[in-house]
Amino acid sequence: MHKLILILFVGALLHAEDADNGKKLYTTVGCYECHGRVGQGGSAGPRLAPRPVPLQALVAYVRHPSG
Repeated sequence: MHKLILILFVGALLHAEDADNGKKLYTTVGCYECHGRVGQGGSAGPRLAPRPVPLQALVAYVRHPSG
């Protein structure tokens, strides 16, 4: 379920018109619960910011998670 949410979220971000829309999605979907309020990462989710992993690496991880 979390993978599906992440895929939908990443897809939405790729088509987001601005950062405010991305922030709204991040909060609404609940990504902050695992990744932290500013994407710093936590015990349940990897760091997404301030230096996010390249998109290709993220997609590869979502398709073949390592843990």
